[in-house]
Amino acid sequence: MDEITTQPEDDGKRVEDDERDEAELKILKNAVAVLMEHFDSVHIFTTRFVSHDEGTQGLQWGDGNWYARLGQVKTWSEKQDQGSRNEVE
Repeated sequence: MDEITTQPEDDGKRVEDDERDEAELKILKNAVAVLMEHFDSVHIFTTRFVSHDEGTQGLQWGDGNWYARLGQVKTWSEKQDQGSRNEVE
């Protein structure tokens, strides 16, 4: 027998948020799939300001060689950090 659960009425907003998150994850997955037709690895990071209470929300998805993606992010981060240091000097 399936378990039936009920949610408080104020959870309606959370359900809408979950549905939006699922729809946006689907968009990311589709974009990654299209890019994977041309590249060995792809990883997309996104951010969105939700509210002052909830702050910024991040969503990410990728495919391909995990170590290549990790190395690419590390290299990008180091270059950004060095660029910031050069601006201060």
